[in-house]
Amino acid sequence: MLHLGSDDLHAFWRRRACRLLGRHSDLRYNFVHRGLDGSDSVTVEVSGACAAVNVVRVISETEAGTPDFGFDYPLGLVRFKLPCASANLKLYFHGAPAAFDSYRKYGPTTPGIPSTNTWYDLPGAIFGTQDIGGSLVTTVSFELQDGDGQIFDPGGPSTRVAPQAVPSLSPAGLAALVALLAGASLRLLARSRK
Repeated sequence: MLHLGSDDLHAFWRRRACRLLGRHSDLRYNFVHRGLDGSDSVTVEVSGACAAVNVVRVISETEAGTPDFGFDYPLGLVRFKLPCASANLKLYFHGAPAAFDSYRKYGPTTPGIPSTNTWYDLPGAIFGTQDIGGSLVTTVSFELQDGDGQIFDPGGPSTRVAPQAVPSLSPAGLAALVALLAGASLRLLARSRK
């Protein structure tokens, strides 16, 4: 039985991602992680000043801890930890390509200031597709910056969710309900006096 240590496992996934993407040593780091349903995968490609990716996980919006009302994340959220102040990233979502409204992330809107944490559309995120081994893969490219020298924010391709209509009564239905409640109240009051 072959046992791979953490460094060996990272090297294995990097080689696999390079073969899938048709790239070699021009990238600083690649990491592949299984998607939420365990079948599709996400490849994280990092370039620029960042030399490594410490953590990569695909999580649900519920696991992120703060709901993003009005948006859905059909491919899940990608949470990664980068030991740097800025990085250029390209994410590859293997599986059926889909159309998205935006790439949203949770984190500080002002780098390095946690009190500004909120969900927001990541400016400059560019969606595309790429043919990899005969399969069309959804991609998104963007740059991240953080003032504390470490990037650790979940984000993902999102679609807007239409607000749900709240059932309501027509004016005539509302008047009938008020009359019914008033009648029931009078009846209870009359019973309590006996």
